[in-house]
Amino acid sequence: MCRPHPTQEGKVIVFLDTEGIDDPEKVKIQEDTWIFLIATLICNVLVYNTKGVFDASHISKFQFLKVVQSNVTVASGADEDDSFLDFFFPHFVLVLRDLGVTDTSSDDLLEKRLAYKPGKSDSVKEYNEPRRLIRRYFKKRTYFQIPIPCVRPEQLGSMPDSKIEPDFLQRVNDLHQYLCECSPKKLKSGTPVNGRMLRTMIISYMNSVKENMPPCLTDATTLMAAEENRFAVRKASECYQEEMKKRINKHMPNDKGLEMYHNDCMDVAVNKLRELVVLDDGDIFHRKAAQCFENHLKRFKSIVERDSLDRCRKSLDQLDKKIQRKIRENKYAHSHGYSEYIADINTLTDEFKKQERYLGSIVNG
Repeated sequence: MCRPHPTQEGKVIVFLDTEGIDDPEKVKIQEDTWIFLIATLICNVLVYNTKGVFDASHISKFQFLKVVQSNVTVASGADEDDSFLDFFFPHFVLVLRDLGVTDTSSDDLLEKRLAYKPGKSDSVKEYNEPRRLIRRYFKKRTYFQIPIPCVRPEQLGSMPDSKIEPDFLQRVNDLHQYLCECSPKKLKSGTPVNGRMLRTMIISYMNSVKENMPPCLTDATTLMAAEENRFAVRKASECYQEEMKKRINKHMPNDKGLEMYHNDCMDVAVNKLRELVVLDDGDIFHRKAAQCFENHLKRFKSIVERDSLDRCRKSLDQLDKKIQRKIRENKYAHSHGYSEYIADINTLTDEFKKQERYLGSIVNG
């Protein structure tokens, strides 16, 4: 579900609801791992919501986190520890619903639930392991408690807000506000992930899952960057063309002027490219954009020359009318007629050159 961000214009919030984990009727436990990993890799906030208290039985479900490292790779064929996952794992928000009594110091309660037991016995290790995994992979953790909304929850769908418990509405509003204020999903460079990036990464991850292969973060990021950078080159190319058209429509340039236009438009377009391009190692897409600009320059030069030629011809036709009229009326048919004709030609040439700045590059051709 996509919704416009309530406070940030032009931004969209994507809500992804997934199947729960640790379903006792589920045959393939691997499905839990894939569901959890895909949701985790694409989101900036992972909301784990459940009813009642966050007790030992709930915490024990997170045992499956121990297979994270073997189910996600950073690069094809690379042997690495799981420290690279720190950047990709999201903010963890635990939401406990339908509590009879709530405590406002919820973050402290969450950390108390995740505290280790001292000792080295097998039972202590088993107790500590899911807590260690949650603390290991979710460095940032928050806890919200949502009380029972009303005495008869089955009527909640048709119940006006005035009949719902005020504390419930306040806690839900607090949760909503908190989620809206969280930072967006970002690349390692700090660039926020947009819709195109998200789409490409989801496809990459899902293709891996369909092949029963661990999602590769480097492959997904490389694919996403290439897709995004092609878009960046296209937008920079459009920017260059728009800027060039504005200048040419305002004033027809000569060759030197067109080169100045080109440099100015390229500066604007390169700035647009820098705003959009991501992970352009080796400036590959900067070079592709530069080649686009050069190709556009050739096309604009051809357009300018053609337009300039048309303008020159029209100007010469206008200036030549006086001479053509004299020829038809035999005004040059006397002893000094040739000198007078040459003088008129020189006058036409001078007038034509005065219009140079309006006639473009062909005027001196």
